[in-house]
Amino acid sequence: MAAEEVLQTVDHYKTEIERLTKELTETTHEKIQAAEYGLVVLEEKLTLKQQYDELEAEYDSLKQELEQLKELPLIRVQPSFCFSSGRVSLMASGQEEVTYGNAKELQLYSNAMGQASKTSKLQSRKII
Repeated sequence: MAAEEVLQTVDHYKTEIERLTKELTETTHEKIQAAEYGLVVLEEKLTLKQQYDELEAEYDSLKQELEQLKELPLIRVQPSFCFSSGRVSLMASGQEEVTYGNAKELQLYSNAMGQASKTSKLQSRKII
């Protein structure tokens, strides 16, 4: 009987070792997965931080540009245009004649002035 009890004890220990080995393997695998997930989260955090910093820098730049535009006097353009020899001129009230190389340059200037005017109106209404 003693030999039979020893065999049962050995079988019990083998079963217990197998169970513990399997549990250790599963736990180790879970820890590795958690570590990999943590690295992915850290990489995402760094990416988001970089995007945030870029957006903040762009915001500061635009804010500074807006402050500079606020300091510029608004030019009210009279609707008097002169098209001659491929050049476009316009007269600004109280200002001297401004000449542009072509209609595209005038359009760009006109768009910029229109945007500045809209921004000024929004600021006066305290929307910005």
